[in-house]
Amino acid sequence: MLDSKAVVSPVRNDNPLKAESVAVVGPSRDPWKTSGRTLDYLSRLGFEGRYYAVSSVHKEVLGVPTVETLSDLPEVPDVAVLVGPADRVIEDLRECVALGVPFAVAFAAGFGESGRHDRDELIRAELAKGTTRLIGPNCIGFMHVGRSLTATFSSVLQRNAIPTGNVALFSQSGGLGNALMQSLAARGASGLSAWASSGNEISTGFTDWAQWLGADPDTHVLSCIVESFSANDDLEAAATAAGDRGIPVIVLKLGRSTRGAMSAQSHTGKLAGSGRVALSVLRHRFGMVCTSPEELLDLTETFDVFHGRLSDREQELTVVTTSGAQVGLWNDLADDRGLTFRDLDPAALRSIGEAVGSNHLGNPIDVGVQSTTADYLRIVGQVLSTTPGGWVIVTATRLAHDFDELAAGIAAMTIPAGVRLMVVPLSEDDRITADQAGILRKAGVLSLPTAGRALDAISAAASWARVQSTRAKRGNLVGEVLKSVPTGGTSNLTWREAAESLAKSGVPVPASRAVRDVDDVVRAAEEVGFPVAIKIDDAEILHKADVGGVFIGVKDSDGARAAGSQLASIQGKAATISVQAMAPGKTEVLVGLRRDPEFGPVLVIGAGGGMTEALDDISILPLPVSRPEVRQAIGDSRVVASSLRGEGIEQTLDTLTTTVMDILAWAEQRGNIHEFEFNPILADPTSATVTVVDAVVSVYTPRPGATP
Repeated sequence: MLDSKAVVSPVRNDNPLKAESVAVVGPSRDPWKTSGRTLDYLSRLGFEGRYYAVSSVHKEVLGVPTVETLSDLPEVPDVAVLVGPADRVIEDLRECVALGVPFAVAFAAGFGESGRHDRDELIRAELAKGTTRLIGPNCIGFMHVGRSLTATFSSVLQRNAIPTGNVALFSQSGGLGNALMQSLAARGASGLSAWASSGNEISTGFTDWAQWLGADPDTHVLSCIVESFSANDDLEAAATAAGDRGIPVIVLKLGRSTRGAMSAQSHTGKLAGSGRVALSVLRHRFGMVCTSPEELLDLTETFDVFHGRLSDREQELTVVTTSGAQVGLWNDLADDRGLTFRDLDPAALRSIGEAVGSNHLGNPIDVGVQSTTADYLRIVGQVLSTTPGGWVIVTATRLAHDFDELAAGIAAMTIPAGVRLMVVPLSEDDRITADQAGILRKAGVLSLPTAGRALDAISAAASWARVQSTRAKRGNLVGEVLKSVPTGGTSNLTWREAAESLAKSGVPVPASRAVRDVDDVVRAAEEVGFPVAIKIDDAEILHKADVGGVFIGVKDSDGARAAGSQLASIQGKAATISVQAMAPGKTEVLVGLRRDPEFGPVLVIGAGGGMTEALDDISILPLPVSRPEVRQAIGDSRVVASSLRGEGIEQTLDTLTTTVMDILAWAEQRGNIHEFEFNPILADPTSATVTVVDAVVSVYTPRPGATP
């Protein structure tokens, strides 16, 4: 029970970064030990709230008087930092739950990560008794830099003060989180608003921290290192919350290559391996995803420096170079990333040409090697004065420029409001120092070390702007219901079962007959009308062509009899033979649903048919999804886009989009869909029709004895 002298806060804290009071439970008197650092940091760095020490061993720790238990405190703390070993954590957490402490932080290892899943279950059992949220265990905690709220033992704080700024960092791993902080500090550019590590994530994880960190008014960009996502992570909610505030979320996803493609029954699973799903989902939700720490840091600086100036659709490049070969290099690198150069108007070219002393200019602008840095700065100033928007990149080399003079000169220039200016060295010897980068940064100018890294950052910024624009126009979402996973096993539907169900929901399928013997095949073909498609319809044969189970364009009764005889030879006891009317169209599209172990159900859209795996021309969308997003994914397929020709292209694309949305609605309505692959779906611009002609559909089946 809470001591009578304790005061319960009238308003419960719903964000640990807002904590006004912190209790350290079990602190050491040695500030160098992990169990002594938190209290030392709170005291030495000047936490603006209230902090307490709880110890049954010492009367005082690091100058702070102690109480024996949490219930002896004058208030229920917003955060209790549990610095003891694993077994002690469980006991201390029990008291936190009983008192209603909003947040507890557990540093100790020795839980599920070491095989002690029994301890995880004990923690879950305690948490279920109340409303306490646990951060960790096996984490280094969190910090709000501006408030010196240091619920952590991070060794970074033992070295130097962390510069205050607008970058929030999140990492499941404490070690990588420390490394990320060190790297940002070493660059001498971006400061931090807050950072956190989540450890084993028994109670709180990525989604929680994305919303807590993103909601902080000091945060302009959120950078994350994530090893894995859990079923509790709601990326849609995180993306929506961040998007509403204009906060870019940058994720370096680890473990992309270790698991490979999930064992699957269809092309969909083979194409959408887990690592590929991760990149696609994160790029779709947040507009970008990183594959290296360097890229994460580059994007962090880019979004920090240009905060509030990246939602502009204007993403064209203007590049100032000092040699003709650089012109070719920048053209190639930009084209590789789908970036374009601004067309400079004649008046701008004339004015720049007068400054350079040349009439042969374009973009990139080759100004040659100028005799002095001042001359180069004069030309750069002229370029800026004639450039209304987009990205301007100024190259630099110590062979021609004094970097101190160059940084100071650029920092003193008037930069048009719509322009985002970068300085990029030409060689590894042309490093811009942290001091020079700091001078540029104060003027709203960013320096990145290579042309490729600069253009990667610009490409990511453009992608983020596009995704933000698309999300704002999405409208109704479909597929949310599919995120729930019924219990039980799975089984496959036959084509007849799938087609009948689809037809009832308005999804277009060809007229067909299900028959069992050769004579009936011929009779059905004559009734449907030649030409026809004749296929084996066996729930256990997923890839019909692999077993010789498909005959397309059968023109007469003799052909139907020959096909029926062949199919009868591979026909199982429960299988039938499907005789279908030939659907119009030569454009083959694949639409699939697969369930990723990390991200749940994802929609796969792309080129279909027999060459699906070889073409590998697909997009992967997380659910729920909107009609504009589906339409964009269809258009992104190179094969589909190039094969649709004629006056009815736009109408066909609209019809195809409608069919995909109707398939998702059908799957939601059924409520038992595990995975599906519709391949091919035939699209015909001449008739503006779309027809689903084949399918692999697996459904959940209740376990024996289970209640429906």
